[in-house]
Amino acid sequence: KGGLLEATINGDTTETGERANPNRIYELEANSFYLQHGPIIVENPDGVVTIRGQEGGAKPVILKVPLNEVAIGQSTINSSFVFRNIQYHNMETSNTLPWVTFAINGDNHYLIVEDCLLENSQGIIFNAGNVTSGAKITLRGNYWRDLNDFSQWWGARAAECKYAIDTLIIENNTFTGGGLTFLSQESVADVAIVNHNTFINN
Repeated sequence: KGGLLEATINGDTTETGERANPNRIYELEANSFYLQHGPIIVENPDGVVTIRGQEGGAKPVILKVPLNEVAIGQSTINSSFVFRNIQYHNMETSNTLPWVTFAINGDNHYLIVEDCLLENSQGIIFNAGNVTSGAKITLRGNYWRDLNDFSQWWGARAAECKYAIDTLIIENNTFTGGGLTFLSQESVADVAIVNHNTFINN
């Protein structure tokens, strides 16, 4: 299934470039491996992109395998974004890591990451730093494993948003080997719930 994930999501547009369905759910088969060869690029300002793993088996695994020694780099999503029940290996098979894995752009967008296993980070896995207003961020029930590459103590973030956040929920996660878990530099949150998380060797 090499390249199928990003090709399907990136190409799901009409002839004029709009999303064919702005609220499409891309469900990955349980007990399956997906080889990501390139970034996911979505322009969907009025919708929600959902990538989720099928229930009833092991989480689908996404491995990042660059082609011809060209790094996969950053995926850019101008949309609300839901990432659920996925095992995601952020380190590319060439041993490179992007500074930002998923950049979520555009105001009034939300990010939900639930029931995932996410491994390795250099800078930020989910960066909502371009959501300048109306951001809502939920990280719930995830295992963030071996995040830090030790180049920067303040790197290895699960997520960040440097603008005012409407709602921030970080609940029932486990973080191991991380750095600065969440960055909301000089920002405020209207509502924040940080509850029942475990931090190991951060």
